[in-house]
Amino acid sequence: MRLAPPLRRLTAAPHCLPFVVAAAAAATLAAALAAPASAATLTNPTAIGITIPSDSNNPATGPLTDDAYLQSLTFTGGIISGTDKFSAARAFTVTGDRRRINAEFGEDDDGSDGDDNPFVKAKLAGPGETFPRESTDPAFQDAALLQAFNSLSITEINDGEGGGGYGFRLAFENGLTDNIVGDVNDGLPELIFFERGLNDVFTVRLITGGTFETPEFAPTSVQLDSRDFFNSGISIDTTEATPQNLGIGGLDLDNFNLDAGAVAFGIEITSGAGPDLTGLLLATDDPSRFEDPLPLAPVPLPGAFFLLMGGLAGLIMLGRRPRAC
Repeated sequence: MRLAPPLRRLTAAPHCLPFVVAAAAAATLAAALAAPASAATLTNPTAIGITIPSDSNNPATGPLTDDAYLQSLTFTGGIISGTDKFSAARAFTVTGDRRRINAEFGEDDDGSDGDDNPFVKAKLAGPGETFPRESTDPAFQDAALLQAFNSLSITEINDGEGGGGYGFRLAFENGLTDNIVGDVNDGLPELIFFERGLNDVFTVRLITGGTFETPEFAPTSVQLDSRDFFNSGISIDTTEATPQNLGIGGLDLDNFNLDAGAVAFGIEITSGAGPDLTGLLLATDDPSRFEDPLPLAPVPLPGAFFLLMGGLAGLIMLGRRPRAC
């Protein structure tokens, strides 16, 4: 495990979308960005612990170029340690401009450590195969990004393309309630954000109900500035960017003005600049607090229900037939 010391703030598919789709995505993003958001009270970690596989291609020193896995985060309220304490992505979809986001991974990630890149894990390509990394095909793009966010590897990320913002929705593998309702500074945040570069602003909406297709949101959304995140001192080098330090921000659920008992199931993120996010997680020091995840789609009514309704309708019609004289 590498322990980062506490630091003070210190050949691809062409980018093309049908005009109607691009215009709709831009309108969705613009509407989300126009919605009011509150400034957040951050609960940042003071240290991070990571583990590196023995067969990884990471160098002995310098930026990470292959998988490195989150093991622990230290906060003023305690230490969250162990992979069972973190809940990663279960579902993912881009909601804004698909030209501005794609999955990315470590410069030297060839799968030799037993964990290949997000495209191979999504079965979009075989080991060593070339693939359209910047495809805007929803089936391709969402699958690769889901694998990036489903991993606890801090070098599997989304790359925000320059020239505009994006939006996406993510559901976690579990639900989670606030540990201490009404205390935004309780020292142990439930939401963790990892961002490469410490240089972006983005808005977060919390999903508290509904389904992944038709979510319900908390009454308040919040705006985060990754320049206020904890600078981990860990530099990561991925396929399309120069090495940059990893920032980590923690957010207590009280920032969203939730009712007591409200459950966090997922988030929507919008940004006009396109942050490079390397991880979005629910976290708790007590994994027994995790709850069932958000339904992905409305539960279909069983066929027997429609047979019953049809039978009742038939009885009603029979009851309305005029009696013979």
